[in-house]
Amino acid sequence: MSDVRKNPDWGCVTRGADWAARDSHGALVHDDHLWVLGGWYSPQTPNPRDVWKSADGLRWTRTVEAAPWEFSDGIRMAGGHAEPLGNEVRRLEIPEEWFMSEGDT
Repeated sequence: MSDVRKNPDWGCVTRGADWAARDSHGALVHDDHLWVLGGWYSPQTPNPRDVWKSADGLRWTRTVEAAPWEFSDGIRMAGGHAEPLGNEVRRLEIPEEWFMSEGDT
């Protein structure tokens, strides 16, 4: 016997949320709200550090304009894809000279 299931149909709640379009943001559900955190705009634009929440996906409220998660002394990586799955947080210290252009002193 074959168990064939039909995919659910996704409906568009809004074509333009109040927060600016972005990539690589965090998204989660907590306390009956959908949350959007930070992300990436482009190489020429500073990364957003805002936090937004919505109970219905249509009406959004910015809860924080500039969250304090900007790091300048290394790269942080939390969890991710691994075998076995993990929830560790790692930090990579990057030598300052990596950020200098040739000829900088």
